[in-house]
Amino acid sequence: MIRVTPGTKVPIANLTGPLITGPEGLQVGLMTVLKAEGYIYVYSNGEPENFVVGRAKLSNAFDATKYQFLKKTETWVTGIPKANDTSYGIQGYVRSSGQGSIMYSNYLKKYLLFTGAYGYYMNFYTSDTPYGPWSGRYILTVECGYEINVHPQFSPGGNHRILYISSGAQDGITMYKVEFKY
Repeated sequence: MIRVTPGTKVPIANLTGPLITGPEGLQVGLMTVLKAEGYIYVYSNGEPENFVVGRAKLSNAFDATKYQFLKKTETWVTGIPKANDTSYGIQGYVRSSGQGSIMYSNYLKKYLLFTGAYGYYMNFYTSDTPYGPWSGRYILTVECGYEINVHPQFSPGGNHRILYISSGAQDGITMYKVEFKY
């Protein structure tokens, strides 16, 4: 985890968390991070086209020994798993190559997980909880670019009926507008 503070000319980023695990450990929070329900949730790359969800209480966010990770058996286990341990993963089928972001939608009253893979598609999935199970596969676009970032702060009025999502590569970033008519 990093802490970013304003600088005189540019933001200053400092590594503050102890969640560096070495080459054998899971890359904790590499996909995205979310604060919800009194926890910090971290989303990390798992086996191909899967990811692993971990969490720690807010007061323990910078203590790597306090993190729990969700196993495929739907149980939370304390300790950061090894990167090659395939017994950890999310519930439901989600296509992801480790690119994505997550938010809670005030409009849909659900968590929305936005994912992509290698610049070829942008999807989102829904859940009642920040850890799944995830349902749906709503394809927003194909050939979109790398990294999928939702920007709920730009939603008019904060109701999240309209969302802006960015994606891009070295040739620039594209901003997508998604409007729900539910």
